[in-house]
Amino acid sequence: RSEGTVLFPLDPASGDALPGYEPIPLGYSSFHAFSPDHSKLAVVSFPTKTALNGSLVLIDLPAWKRQRFNLELIGWVNSIVFSPVGKRLALAHGQSNYKLTLIDLTRGVILAQEQTESFVSHLKFTKGGDALMLYSPAVSTANGLSADPPNISLLDTVDLSPRWSVELEGVRDGIFPKDESVTEANIHEPGQAFYI
Repeated sequence: RSEGTVLFPLDPASGDALPGYEPIPLGYSSFHAFSPDHSKLAVVSFPTKTALNGSLVLIDLPAWKRQRFNLELIGWVNSIVFSPVGKRLALAHGQSNYKLTLIDLTRGVILAQEQTESFVSHLKFTKGGDALMLYSPAVSTANGLSADPPNISLLDTVDLSPRWSVELEGVRDGIFPKDESVTEANIHEPGQAFYI
């Protein structure tokens, strides 16, 4: 809608909106994650079409109730994930400066926030929830994703300090020219490159 994204439940058989549910306005957003038990939906919402002053909307799906946490996040979200027990949420976000934010959902506060060395496209908590894995494809400022190897890191969830980090030599994740006649692969020139 013109005012942004609106959430409402559908009947999966007919595709019609279920009666008795008030739509939940989410602002401008498409960044979401379901809790491990699928009872909650976390959405990062921005009040305008810019990536400024982002808040977290936590929706209790069975009760159809929402909580909004005004976290004043800056930058579009690349990845969002719940901890295994659903009490914390990790977000990778940013535009030119990339950040990782860890949120306590019971209190609605930021537990830790650190700048990351690069763009993070995927996050995953370890089974015990004591560490967080980051996957970072190499990014070229001129052309989008580059042919350099991606990187993985394991961070401690107490303070987001690094436990270890390694480049994935031999793994291809980026934009690659289709043939030798293309000297530089560009994400903005369709047909000239492959995305792997």
